Amino acid sequence: DISADRRFLHVTVQFDVSDSEKANKFSEAFQHFMYDFDPIISTKFGGMGFQSAPFHFLVGHYLGSWEEFVEDWTSAGLFYENFAGPDAFESALYQSYEIQTSHSLPSKGVIVKEFDSY
Repeated sequence: DISADRRFLHVTVQFDVSDSEKANKFSEAFQHFMYDFDPIISTKFGGMGFQSAPFHFLVGHYLGSWEEFVEDWTSAGLFYENFAGPDAFESALYQSYEIQTSHSLPSKGVIVKEFDSY
């Protein structure tokens, strides 16, 4: 059964939008992801965004593993250099509610909770 290999994520990603240049960088990257990037990949994310100055947060679900999420969002340009800013929270990965100490998430601004299937 192929569904046994599927993963489902809850993600929270923090972006530094503390000035107009950073806000424009985020807006450009997110619009590229939604409008121009491969729709097979961009439609794997569903959620919402909100701003709490000086940050913008994307919170939602992703259909795939945490490794796929990092690969897809990096190739889409969302995990650009210093996207989260120096004051962002430390990144964390949870698999089936257990924190993992070894991962290749960006060092700041990303919380991923992975579950076994969707």
